[in-house]
Amino acid sequence: MTTQLIGTWQVRCPMGDVDKVQGITLQHTCRKEDCGMKVKEQDSFWVVCPQNGCGQTDQVTGLVKSHRCSSCNKEMREDDYKILNIVSHVTKLIPGSQ
Repeated sequence: MTTQLIGTWQVRCPMGDVDKVQGITLQHTCRKEDCGMKVKEQDSFWVVCPQNGCGQTDQVTGLVKSHRCSSCNKEMREDDYKILNIVSHVTKLIPGSQ
């Protein structure tokens, strides 16, 4: 399986530039002017911890819905994946909602 990011993340390109990606991300091209490098390398992404004062960069692979920072141990995904999972679960329980 190719590496995918699910949700909102900060990703770092090989030149050190940081972009925000959202949704399902299979690959991303750096938005910084005069860069344009692909963010995913060798089927992995480098994600950046969004927590104030942290900024740790961790390498992730696979189907990534959640990741705890190796430095501060906080969630690195910016949107709340738990709320998304609860909404998805509740929707399945409501008759006629699918």
